[in-house]
Amino acid sequence: IRHKGQSIGEIIDVNMSRRAKVLFTVFTYLTIILVVAAFGGAEEGVKCYINRLACELEDTMRMCGAPDIAHITRAMVRYSPL
Repeated sequence: IRHKGQSIGEIIDVNMSRRAKVLFTVFTYLTIILVVAAFGGAEEGVKCYINRLACELEDTMRMCGAPDIAHITRAMVRYSPL
């Protein structure tokens, strides 16, 4: 157990710069979309994946107490410049 049972997110948080994390995240999401398109029915697979992301966003907003995007406040968003 090389990293003392830490999750991948914890390891990345310590070992990658903010800019590298953002680029890695963008690359990961684009790769997932390509994989879904290739193996999940092309256009229909991508639509399904985007719908799932939208549902996850709605769930997250609901957990934060925001019924829609207009109700998101600065206190709900953590931002740190690159």
